[in-house]
Amino acid sequence: MTKDYYKVLQVAPDAEAEVIQAVYRRLARKYHPDTGGDKASAEKMKLVNEAYAVLSDPASRAKYDRERGPSGERPVARASKTLVWQDDLHTKASGWPSPSKDEDCELDRRGGFLTIGVTRPNWMSVHDAPPKLSSFEAKVRAQIPRTNGPEAECGLVFCKNNAGHLKFSLRRNGYYSLSVHSGARERRLLEFQFSDLFNADNEPNVLMVKVVGSRIKIGVNGHLLASVEVGSVREGRVGLFVASSAADQFANAKFRDFTIYAIEGHK
Repeated sequence: MTKDYYKVLQVAPDAEAEVIQAVYRRLARKYHPDTGGDKASAEKMKLVNEAYAVLSDPASRAKYDRERGPSGERPVARASKTLVWQDDLHTKASGWPSPSKDEDCELDRRGGFLTIGVTRPNWMSVHDAPPKLSSFEAKVRAQIPRTNGPEAECGLVFCKNNAGHLKFSLRRNGYYSLSVHSGARERRLLEFQFSDLFNADNEPNVLMVKVVGSRIKIGVNGHLLASVEVGSVREGRVGLFVASSAADQFANAKFRDFTIYAIEGHK
């Protein structure tokens, strides 16, 4: 009898790859021998590793689903991803982002990163990539130097909601949020909260936003942080932003390795 690896990892048979990865890492922290577990925990960790080895590889997962039979077969994935934007940001002569017309913003391409800085309190500078998408996955490596105040923010911004644009924000102190902006108004979909999944202060983090239909998923360093339903959506651009707090005279953040995939064929 085929083992039910989906039950082992406590995920649905149609779970997406990033969900399986996030759950595996959570279970690994719980059952890993280094945590001081007993023999039963070691056996559980062995089974978790076995399940993840199968379900994390698309080819082995498809073969496993076929072997489970019709009653347990996972729905065929219809969505596909196409790379539509890739820029290392610090060496390519792509012309993006274009020189800012904002006198309170500075751009610099040195030290292996693109640095975006703002020199005005309570100010935000946004730089969009050309593709205009309705469903996508975007990733960027971002770093906020220690010279910033604790409430300086950076991250990914995207136009998805009829009420305005949305942004996935990271602060230097390891707090993150998801919010909607319309003019000068801001509404939090996720209030700022701390996560130890972010790298230590002054270290780069890979931020991820995935939008399919009306659902937004945000993640960091390969971990899923949250999944939020946002209602009505519309096509929009994806970009990077840096924002200062009302108390700070400046804020800057470093970016590199910006990729955007269009997602097609979803239901």
